[in-house]
Amino acid sequence: MTAVGLPPASVRPAATVCPFCGSGCSLLLAGGTAFPRRRHAVSDGALCLRGWSAGELLRSPRRVSSAYRRDRGGPLVRADGEAVLAEAVDRLRGIRERRGGASIGILGSARITVEEAGIFVRLAQALGTPHLDTLQRIGYQHFPAVPLEAIENARRITVLGANLTVRQPQVGRRVLRAVDRGARVRFVHSRRVQLTSVAAEHEVVLPGHEAEALTSLDPGELVLVSSELALSGQGTEVVRALEGRRAMFLTDYANQRGVVEAGLHPVDGGLSAWEMLEAAAAGRLAVGSIRCWGRCSRCWWRPVM
Repeated sequence: MTAVGLPPASVRPAATVCPFCGSGCSLLLAGGTAFPRRRHAVSDGALCLRGWSAGELLRSPRRVSSAYRRDRGGPLVRADGEAVLAEAVDRLRGIRERRGGASIGILGSARITVEEAGIFVRLAQALGTPHLDTLQRIGYQHFPAVPLEAIENARRITVLGANLTVRQPQVGRRVLRAVDRGARVRFVHSRRVQLTSVAAEHEVVLPGHEAEALTSLDPGELVLVSSELALSGQGTEVVRALEGRRAMFLTDYANQRGVVEAGLHPVDGGLSAWEMLEAAAAGRLAVGSIRCWGRCSRCWWRPVM
């Protein structure tokens, strides 16, 4: 996991963020090869296997490198990007004039930057639609930001419903450092995940009952909270139980916190992401979705009427 080399001196690397999980590792891409940033608060000179292989996406023959369009019932065909965007603008303008802005729904992604999320918010305002959301908002819980160093320096840690080596490898790396420094770590999980082998305690609970373990916290104990708790209906209970305590929310996507707090959510009675999908399928939205995956270089528009 630790850096073993640097890009060739003749290649100028480009700094970016790993897209695979919620850790937000900073890495350098040079000639299709990924290297970790040595002096970065998250990557700290190391990547997981997915991060080391991130550069392979640039060389993949399946990588989308141009715009495509599809007529109703027809196949995808390559198209000029500027022409496709111009057509999308014309169609959106026509839909808004005929049916109003509320007939348009916008779905963003938690893999975009805060600046791009702001563009989506302004686009929704310009269109006059309250239907703005991201599917990655599901499971998100707002807790004050906690630096990763707090994990390394904690004396007692409780991990609620998280498989760190899979979902949050950089957090798992800091937990191992804490164990090396003598921290007492407790896992509350329905399964025996990998890091339970180094934990002082593994409390086995039924899925959906992890929050019950919050009644036995010590003062100053750091709690690592997975989105799985909110997805299983325990979000409100967990937030109330951890009020005033040290807690870190483990995001599922690199910029999940950023896009939500930048305003990528419904306003004034707008539809949520799932409600937009249902409305689009039923024909109540003229434009079912505006999607943006990865960096916002290409957008896919899906008119349903």
